[in-house]
Amino acid sequence: MASAIDFHRELADDIKTVIGGGWWHLVHAEKKLYLYGTSDEFGPCSEEQVRQSIEQYMSPRLLGYKVYLSSGLTVSDAVFKGSFIGEIM
Repeated sequence: MASAIDFHRELADDIKTVIGGGWWHLVHAEKKLYLYGTSDEFGPCSEEQVRQSIEQYMSPRLLGYKVYLSSGLTVSDAVFKGSFIGEIM
């Protein structure tokens, strides 16, 4: 996956519905998705909000990926300190 956005609002159809954001990092070889950090515009997502997203909105391309969440600000924080929160089914 590649991304060329600068702000979360560029991804949203209606920014009034955005509840939070952050950064992501995929490790395809291990089928892992790391979510970390926060959005400067919308703040962080709660663990519950991320769990709901995993259940309802994730891309079929990510089926079987394990999802880890970290409040850390770096990929390293996410990989080494992230908590497993679910698998994309």
